[in-house]
Amino acid sequence: MGTALLRHVLATARRQGTRLLWCAARQHTLPFYQRFGLAAEGVVFYKDNVPCLRLSGSLT
Repeated sequence: MGTALLRHVLATARRQGTRLLWCAARQHTLPFYQRFGLAAEGVVFYKDNVPCLRLSGSLT
């Protein structure tokens, strides 16, 4: 389900001309997002005591 949703988001963003996408994600999910070209930026932050990262990726 997560793969289909992220593929849809990326495809829609590309069709709309988005060049850069960013999101916040739990640190342990980084490998999932890396498969779609997203990379971690900055340092780990905590949301409700859960380690998270800001991720970004170019859509061009």
